[in-house]
Amino acid sequence: MNVLFLGLMYNSSEEKSLIKLSKTGLGIASNILEGNLIRGLQQQKNDIQTITSLPVGNFPEANKKIYYPSKRYIISDFISSYETYTINLPIIKHELRFIEYKIQINKWYEKMDKETDKIIIIYDLYIPFLKIIKWMKDTYENVKIVVMIPDLVGKYRNNSIKSKTKRNLLERKVDKTFELMNQADGYLLITEQISRFIEDENKPRMVIDGIVDDKNVKFKITNNKQTIFMYSGLLSSQYNVDKLIDIFLNLEENQAQLWLCGYGELEAKLKKIESTNIKFYGLIPKKEVSDLEYQADVLINPRSNKGEYTKYSFPSKNLEYLLKGKPVICYKLDGISNDYEEVFDYVEETAQGLESKIQKYINMNIEEIRTLGKRNQDFVIRHNGVEPQGAKINKFLEECFK
Repeated sequence: MNVLFLGLMYNSSEEKSLIKLSKTGLGIASNILEGNLIRGLQQQKNDIQTITSLPVGNFPEANKKIYYPSKRYIISDFISSYETYTINLPIIKHELRFIEYKIQINKWYEKMDKETDKIIIIYDLYIPFLKIIKWMKDTYENVKIVVMIPDLVGKYRNNSIKSKTKRNLLERKVDKTFELMNQADGYLLITEQISRFIEDENKPRMVIDGIVDDKNVKFKITNNKQTIFMYSGLLSSQYNVDKLIDIFLNLEENQAQLWLCGYGELEAKLKKIESTNIKFYGLIPKKEVSDLEYQADVLINPRSNKGEYTKYSFPSKNLEYLLKGKPVICYKLDGISNDYEEVFDYVEETAQGLESKIQKYINMNIEEIRTLGKRNQDFVIRHNGVEPQGAKINKFLEECFK
């Protein structure tokens, strides 16, 4: 099968420099998930080409650079990607990207055998990608288009927009997004609940939860003097990170330690904290985050099950945590299926729920912690690894042509 992947990605070797140029973080979790999806499809002997654009915010508010040139780079396993140029200004960026996508898709199509099955996979509800759907259907035959939806948009996604005008503009964009999305032939969904936004009940769709790359996975036996907990991600009170910080500030000195990585409005507070119970690393490359996660004893995602958006969200972070071979403390979001009951240690939705769960692991024997971690790692490799998920997705794509 000939597969063309359209996604917002970056070259992992450039992650550190892109972080320095960004004022609002970088889509590290998405970059990992997209790379795992591509590797999964390649393992199924598909001919894969990729066209990507940088996931950077607009200059100058969100990014320090106004222009990024086009280039080619290797994602992994000799998979080459063409990265479009970016003129990093509002509206102009998206319109020029749409034009560039058409040019590159034309080149891809002309090289293909006209009789073979061809699929375009669009990652995320990015309007310049979605606008490609109608254009493709009007221009070419024998091409199926599948949209992978890792998150929804607007009020169906957690955001902190206060301005009524901006919120109204966003909602109009949401309507346009769903209109374009519904022109696709099939869908890969991160949660079952997203399915309700697909108007045609007969269109194929599959829930995949997430994909983890177990190629270089290891199981690290820690020997810390105290129990080390860790969270990496958006440092926001919307995700209960402020409560997480306060819990560790109220612990006795050297009883346990919390490591934090990421960016967000709580950075200023963290930089002022002098407690030995908390260690803040800031926004660092994924490789450094991964190394720290292996060194920690327990990994935490304090994001609670509040807000409608939780129905349409399955944090890929949670699966990456399992892959590190650690116990995972998190909340049971509505979008997380019951398949993970045995591996996620869910927090009760009470005032003391998170604190009680943390105290449980402070009091737990390290050998028991290691046993739970190994069980979690084995589970996620078996259920969400690149090979099993790639096989499932490949079968789904083949069925789209029936």
